[in-house]
Amino acid sequence: VRCRPLPAVNCSFRRTCPVWQNGSLDALGPKGTPIGWTLPKEGFEVLLHEGSATNRYIRLGEGAPEIGQGYYLPATARRRHRVVARVRGKGTVRFWTSSYRHVGGVNGYNAIVEGSAKSKVFTLTDDWRTLSLETESVGAEEEMISVRFFRGKDATLDLDDVYVVPLERQGGER
Repeated sequence: VRCRPLPAVNCSFRRTCPVWQNGSLDALGPKGTPIGWTLPKEGFEVLLHEGSATNRYIRLGEGAPEIGQGYYLPATARRRHRVVARVRGKGTVRFWTSSYRHVGGVNGYNAIVEGSAKSKVFTLTDDWRTLSLETESVGAEEEMISVRFFRGKDATLDLDDVYVVPLERQGGER
């Protein structure tokens, strides 16, 4: 999958503002978990693809309901996106996205923007498949887009190569 990465943006509140990070899941932090991802405390494994020493994927099993990450956009960037991921497993997976806005200053929190959540449930198979979900940012000030993958009840989810691709806006502009 060819992807043009989302551009870095300025962000107030003096915090680091990531664009989409580590979609390959190959870059690991000191604890051996993929950098940039929010992971459950237990019930997941970081595994290598057969025959590879560096190409990793995540397996969510019992006790690991979800995995995700967020990225920031400037308030003027009302933009459509496609979340693309390779998945396999048994059961179902729910792709979920929503917009959040920062509330309450430096020590505040992120609040979901009403009506911005979108999701789609997919049935998993034994073979790797590329699946996608389209979403649109709402243009809220300090907007963060959250992307999450929820493992269905009694499901096993293998996840890899997760990217966010900007789509053309009306008029052909990206």
